[in-house]
This record gives sequence, C-alpha cells and structure tokens, in this order.
Amino acid sequence: MTASLVVLKNYERLNNSMKTNDMRQNLKNLNASMDWVRSIDYTGWNAPYAVTLNFWNGTEKDDATKDITHFLNRLDAWVFKNAYRKYGKRLRRVGVFEGADTNPHYHMLLESPNHLSDIQFELLVESLWGSVRSGQTYIWIESTGQRIPIFTMERVYSEGWLEYIGKLRTKESADDADVMNWYLHPVSC
Repeated sequence: MTASLVVLKNYERLNNSMKTNDMRQNLKNLNASMDWVRSIDYTGWNAPYAVTLNFWNGTEKDDATKDITHFLNRLDAWVFKNAYRKYGKRLRRVGVFEGADTNPHYHMLLESPNHLSDIQFELLVESLWGSVRSGQTYIWIESTGQRIPIFTMERVYSEGWLEYIGKLRTKESADDADVMNWYLHPVSC
C-alpha cells in the first residue's frame, strides 16, 4: 500500500468518525431542545391556542423564519397597539418547525388576549397569517374550483399539544425549535 493510499484511508476513517460524532451531537441537541419544549409550563397563560401555520411548498427555512417573525410582530402590534412599541408587550408563544422537505409547517402554542373574543382572535390570526408572503391558509383544487382550508387553530384542551409539537420523528435538528420567536415572559393581556 502506498503512503498516499494509507493517508486517504485514514482521512476517510477520521471523516466518517467526525460525521458520526456530529450526528450524535445533533441528536443530543435535538433531544434536549424538544425536552425543553415539552416541559414548558403554560398553566398561567390566558386561554392558549394550538396553531398550525402552513407554508407554500418550496419555502426555504430562512424565509419561513423571517415570515413567522413578521407575522408575530404584526399580531402583537395589532393586539397591543402602542403598548407593543412603547413597552414591548407580546403574547406568549412557543413554536417549532416541521416537515421541511415535504409539507413545511409550523406548530405553535399561542396565548390569546383578554380583550378579544375567541372568534375575533381566530379571525385576526388567520387573516394576518394569510397576508404573509409564504403564509398559506387554504388549498385551491383547480379542477373543481374548491377552496379547502388548511389553517388550524383551536383552544388547547389538554397537555398533549406540547407533547405533539415536541415529538422527535419529524424534526431534523435542534434549530427546528424556533427559540428566536418564542416569548415566555408573563404579560397582562
């Protein structure tokens, strides 16, 4: 065996070992972040909602993150008016990405404000999400001309929602926990 072939084989072994270690570390980080999601105590939140936001197919994750941020900023500004800008008031929320390759969507636990009815809040969230560049609230079936809603938002009625959004099988990395858009501090709504 020549010296260059030995070096190449050793390099391949080292590279495969590093990939395995990176994958193990990524899995550890993913487990830790999803454990964190599942452990969040939302019992003090005002009437939280389970929300699923769908993206148009082909939406890149960076664009989706920007659109989620834009949507949440607009929602907080609409709900809290000047208090959003002056005092930084926000609705509490926790969100994670899923289905990056096939069906990109975002699951979120979202607190509702005291001063809006359920119907007002649900319509507000749906219309604001529908106005975002990559926000999808329905699917058109061209052959029939039907519009099928795919936006889902309902009151959280059990502790299963955080278990569901914290599941591992549909996640790729710890980055799927969108902590940059989380807000967990208590506010008076």
